[in-house]
Amino acid sequence: MDFFKYNNHTGVSSDLYLSANDKILLKVENVKYSISQQFFRWFFRDFLRRAFILGLDARREHKGYQIVRSAGLKSPDLYCWGVPLSPFNNILSFMMIEYKDNLTPGLTYFNSLSESKKVEFMTMLADEAVVLAKYGYVHRDFHLNNFLVEEGVGLFWIDTHFRKLSIYKKKKWKQLSSSLIDSKLEGEENKNIILSVFKKSFDVYS
Repeated sequence: MDFFKYNNHTGVSSDLYLSANDKILLKVENVKYSISQQFFRWFFRDFLRRAFILGLDARREHKGYQIVRSAGLKSPDLYCWGVPLSPFNNILSFMMIEYKDNLTPGLTYFNSLSESKKVEFMTMLADEAVVLAKYGYVHRDFHLNNFLVEEGVGLFWIDTHFRKLSIYKKKKWKQLSSSLIDSKLEGEENKNIILSVFKKSFDVYS
């Protein structure tokens, strides 16, 4: 089956590819370091990670899809995941998920909105993050391209790398607030919108 580049996750290590029949979205996690230019980093962080933690990230994400559904949030169907056997392959892991042509990458959708609609979008994103947090988890890499958007329906989570929230109130609040990074949310103003929703929902932790 042929796949074509769908969207580049700027600043992160995953790429998206769309199947020629427009039915499957392939998410590929690439190695982070070059074997020829950064050998020691490649050996200790990519090679050994693949050798001893085979498919750990993909397994975590598979579990994350189950968490999303259990929390009552939406995600595409997950068809399969895997890792290459060769240690010299530039791919660390891959996942094949359901694709619907009425879903738009989060960043693309966000950039198409008016300023007032952008505030509404960030509030919706925050509300979903609150649902996940109340279920006991926080996102490890909270950025807009980890979501797809269906107009009139809402968000679909396509990256499900989660961290279990602490049972201790102060640590839990620190985990939630530190998950928000300006550069991944298109600016400090957007981060503050989400943070304000967090504060209202978890005022006991602030």
